[in-house]
Amino acid sequence: MLLPFLVPPMSWGDGISWGKNFLQLWQAIAKYVLEPAHEATFHARNYGFRPGRSAHDAQKILFNITTEI
Repeated sequence: MLLPFLVPPMSWGDGISWGKNFLQLWQAIAKYVLEPAHEATFHARNYGFRPGRSAHDAQKILFNITTEI
C-alpha cells in the first residue's frame, strides 16, 4: 500500500525546488516499474488512456469491422 507523504521544499539558492524534482523522479520511476505489469493484464482491444493507443485507433478498428460485413 502506498502512503502519501510530504516532501519538504528544498532550495539550493538558485530557485530550483529540489523537493519537487525529487518527487517527479520517484513518480517517473514508479511509472516505469508499474506500467509494464499493468499493461500485460489488459485485453488487446482495450483503448483509452494507454500508451500508443487513442480514440482514433478505436474508431479505425470499429470502421474496419463494420465495413467487412
